[in-house]
Amino acid sequence: MKVRVILVLALCLSVQVVAMASAHSLTLLKSEPAAGALLKTAPTQVDLWFAEEVVSQASTLYVTNRAGDVIDVGDGGVNLDDPQHASMRVTLPAPLPHDLYTVHWQIQLLDGDASAATFAFAVGEEYGAALSQAVQAISAAEVAEERTPAVGDEDQSLLLNDVAVTSLPLTTLPILVAVVVLVVVAGVIGHLDWKRRTS
Repeated sequence: MKVRVILVLALCLSVQVVAMASAHSLTLLKSEPAAGALLKTAPTQVDLWFAEEVVSQASTLYVTNRAGDVIDVGDGGVNLDDPQHASMRVTLPAPLPHDLYTVHWQIQLLDGDASAATFAFAVGEEYGAALSQAVQAISAAEVAEERTPAVGDEDQSLLLNDVAVTSLPLTTLPILVAVVVLVVVAGVIGHLDWKRRTS
């Protein structure tokens, strides 16, 4: 009976570890204005929402115009009015002229994981074509970045005693921990069961 209880507890722990790993997210949930939005009326601010709490001191948000100049009022960062600290806000000058704008954000989560990205929006129908080109360029850059592994994240081939060893991405670590826990618990249970039968 005790053996079954231990096994059930180990399985619950493993499932929890895997669930925590899969729930972890650096993704931008939504924004106002939305990415790729072509607006008739100029917004007064840009708001971003994320799935987890964002570290204020290590996260940035700013907006540039088509010429590449920063045009916001300089207050971009974590929205401290949000009790979960999972959103960011930057104020735009008024009146905001018709133009193509790029939102640049960088966040760090409490566990140290970080992410950065950009998206575009435009004010004025005359910037529709420029917006379309900007959206395509950002998408192409994101695809290229996904294909180019970042230092420390990519599978690295290491030479150990003339044997090539491939390191695993950090995202697989919690799953490996869960598997190791299961193997160890199964071994302990098997050993206890063997001792009980032989005594």
